Amino acid sequence: MENQSPFKVYTAIETTNLVDIGKLIGHKGCNLKPIATRTGTNIHVDKKENEELVIIKIQVKVENDSSDKRIKEASYQMMQLVEDLTKKEEKKVRFSDDDNHQHVPPRTPPRNQRDFDSKERRNNFNQETSYATNSRQPRNRYYD
Repeated sequence: MENQSPFKVYTAIETTNLVDIGKLIGHKGCNLKPIATRTGTNIHVDKKENEELVIIKIQVKVENDSSDKRIKEASYQMMQLVEDLTKKEEKKVRFSDDDNHQHVPPRTPPRNQRDFDSKERRNNFNQETSYATNSRQPRNRYYD
């Protein structure tokens, strides 16, 4: 049996600056890891400072003849991910016709966050109903 050392094959996918790198990678790599495991590749994101391009290197250890197929599949899935992210960004960002200002549609706050109005309302409610809670509070009054 012959012990061949696997060599590495690289391919690069160029994306525009419109895609945020953090969203491309995802939280702890949640966008890239499934692609890497499905295709058997290692995906590395490299951002060059002077350019407006993000180069994605797909590194494959060649052990059999299906390496080209795995590279193409990983490249295709990465391009799909980039397209999905750019579509989401385009939906978020809308430009007005004459001023060319950026408008973002209003975002509803998460259900677990309360806004300040409801907090003020709760404080006012506690102040208004303080007479009801006084009877439950321990009375530690000292008389001289």
